[in-house]
Amino acid sequence: MRTVKTPSDQPSDSFINYWAEEKYGFDLGVHECGYEFCDPLHFWGPARKMFFSLHYVLSGEGVLYQNGKEYPIGPKMGFLLMPSVTCKYTASETNPWEYRWVGFSGSKAWDILQKCSINADNPVFYYDKDDFFPSMMERIYNASHTQYVSELLMVGYLNLLLARLVLEFRDTSNQDMDIGHEYVNSAIRYIHSHYTGRCTIEEIADTLKLNRSYLYKLFIKYQKMSPNQYIKQLRVSMAADLLTSGNATISEIANMVGYGDAYYFSRVFKSEKNLSPSEYREQQKEQQKKITLENL
Repeated sequence: MRTVKTPSDQPSDSFINYWAEEKYGFDLGVHECGYEFCDPLHFWGPARKMFFSLHYVLSGEGVLYQNGKEYPIGPKMGFLLMPSVTCKYTASETNPWEYRWVGFSGSKAWDILQKCSINADNPVFYYDKDDFFPSMMERIYNASHTQYVSELLMVGYLNLLLARLVLEFRDTSNQDMDIGHEYVNSAIRYIHSHYTGRCTIEEIADTLKLNRSYLYKLFIKYQKMSPNQYIKQLRVSMAADLLTSGNATISEIANMVGYGDAYYFSRVFKSEKNLSPSEYREQQKEQQKKITLENL
């Protein structure tokens, strides 16, 4: 958890966050959750998260930028960031927002959110019936400090949170979803569960009992990239998070994201980020130092 001291007229903890490294082979899990009272013009991105991230605004204002659109967001509004979708969000200069959030992933997460109308094309929602969403996010955060059963409690509260989200914002058109889109979603769930090991288009196609060429064409249609490109981008994004958040060596990180050869991993990483893994880590450290100094 990181805390930043603020003036007495603001909450004593302007930023609190639980964060956990990637958990492999699970159906639903919490990566992070927290609360933030943002500084004016505080921003995140443009970047892609490799898990779902649900935010709910308590007060103030900000803007979400995604898919070439701007979404002004204020109190009692929320937004959902989808895995691998590039976005940016920033606090207002004159009335910066205060929000809670929870980040999660797993094969079950994809199944649940397929039933919801909130997605990459419709990321924003309004909910003013009660304080269910922020209070449940707070419960998830508080559960992260519970001994022995923290993950059980966190996932339990997360299930309740997602159940309410689906009930309030059901996707009534989901019954008519193109079967090809369903195949791609199934393939993506498989990739997110297996990218740390040997994950090939042949294995994915065999698991889904599809022809490899057909699966390739579906990815091009719905994701605008091949399955291999998707796997590569996912591995590089997860590696970038590990380079930023931990002290693992380049070789260790290469293995953690599915590359047995550290040299090959470095070449792939640089082709995506235009920086070597070590250069990227140093750049992120310098940016973090700058942010820390600005918050003092």
